[in-house]
Formats: sequence, C-alpha cells, structure tokens
Amino acid sequence: MITGILGVLVAGAPAVAKPIEADQQATRTAVRLVAESCKTVKISKNLRGTLSVVKKDYRLGAVNLQQYWCFDGQKITHAAEPVVTTSLTKAAGLSVVWKITSKVSNKMDPQNGGYWTQQAVVTGTADQCVLKYGCVYGIPFTMELLVFGDGETFNVRPGNIG
Repeated sequence: MITGILGVLVAGAPAVAKPIEADQQATRTAVRLVAESCKTVKISKNLRGTLSVVKKDYRLGAVNLQQYWCFDGQKITHAAEPVVTTSLTKAAGLSVVWKITSKVSNKMDPQNGGYWTQQAVVTGTADQCVLKYGCVYGIPFTMELLVFGDGETFNVRPGNIG
C-alpha cells in the first residue's frame, strides 16, 4: 500500500509529492489581494485673522490637500493625483485670495516592483483682502503629506497659516 499526498491510501499508485512552493505562492497572492485596500486622507490649514474693530478672531478660510491611494501592506499599488481645494469665509469686508503656486506628487522608496511612499507637496500664498482697499499682503504656506504602503499617513507640516 502506498499513501498519497493527502494521506489517502491509493493501491498500486506511486507516491507523487506535489510541490508545496506553488501552493504557498498562491496562498500569499490570495492573502495580498484580500489585504489590499484604499484610503482617502485630507489635511487642512486654516488662515485666521483678527478684526481690530470687534477684537474677535475669525477663521478667514482654509486650504485642503486630499490624497487617494491604494496599498497592499508592502507597497502603494495606486495613487491618484492629489486634489487641492480652498474655502473662503467672508467676515466684515475681509476675504482671502488663495494662490497655489505649485502642486507636486513624488513616488519615493522603490520596493517590490512598486514604491513605498507617495509625497504630495503644495505651496502658495493666502492674500488677505479688504473690500474697499484690495489685497494687503500674502502669507506663504506649504503643505506636505506622506502616504505609505501600509496605509499610514504623516502630515509633515501641521498647523495653521499665519
């Protein structure tokens, strides 16, 4: 009597071992496909200002950086272009003009046929404007966001503008 690969007795059949590596590779691939997921992260910087007439602090607006990416635990499998949006709050004749001077997206840390890190950097100015007098001055800002192949994120430059 000869015992087959599954421990089943097979009369008259030669014992043939099936290569285990192929099964293990298929299992790893299946696990990786199941573990792949996608996320969207959004970071914001607020511009605050003080109206001396009423001595009140106002949120004048915000710039937002949003990144969508997919990952498998080891590397980033897909990353969309980062999206930059702005919001504006008008307060007693004050407003903000957002000027985005650059938006850069970099792939970093090559790994396993992909890359481990996606960097998004946005720079610009927030011009504070008074209704009757025009824009007074611009406050520069930089936003930098890192997303990783394990789903984690890092806001490199947190905080508000000004």
